[in-house]
Amino acid sequence: MKKFICSALFLGVLFCGCEEIIGIPDISDSRVVLVAPGDSVQVNQNILNFTWETVDEATKYQVQVATPNFGASTAVQVVADSTLTGTTFTSNALTPGSYQWRVRGINDGFETPYSTRNFFVNDSVPDISQSLVTLIAPANNITTTDTILTFTWESLPGAVDYKLQLARPSFAEEESIQVVADTALTGTSYQSGDLDISNYEWRVKARNSSSETQYTTRSFEIQE
Repeated sequence: MKKFICSALFLGVLFCGCEEIIGIPDISDSRVVLVAPGDSVQVNQNILNFTWETVDEATKYQVQVATPNFGASTAVQVVADSTLTGTTFTSNALTPGSYQWRVRGINDGFETPYSTRNFFVNDSVPDISQSLVTLIAPANNITTTDTILTFTWESLPGAVDYKLQLARPSFAEEESIQVVADTALTGTSYQSGDLDISNYEWRVKARNSSSETQYTTRSFEIQE
């Protein structure tokens, strides 16, 4: 009788343990596809955006950055270790040298292996203070009836991010200026909200950890 009770208890515990992961997809055979920075690249900026593709059924990702690499035993220095739900991570300023970064997908019961890449941060961050951002659209001094606009500009080598500002009627009208947008972006486009009928100016400057450009400015008007 005691053997029967013990066996029943064991099976009950085993069943409960298995039940805890019932319905949770096993992602342990999947792999995270790393996007950027590319493997073994040399970069001139010391603040980097790390990106990767989503893994089906992963709910979060663990990203780590180390110098010189994760196999360096006692010499390894982990400079970033973060768990997040998105597929982008921005580092703090990195000192020049060799690095590895790696990402794995995680859900409530399983995790993928790490996917790993190498990169090298060069000694100098380029001075972009004498450069200018080239604005693409909307064209300067246009008149439009569209109230939702997409602002685009060309990427600038050596830039880490861009500062976009949108104001009405212009940045020179200090007493009546209304700043509609003031945002930092790593990409080269921005979509506005629904804008009122008015005159506007928009401007963009590029930045890195040691310098920034002057603003490049354009005007446009929204009519009924």
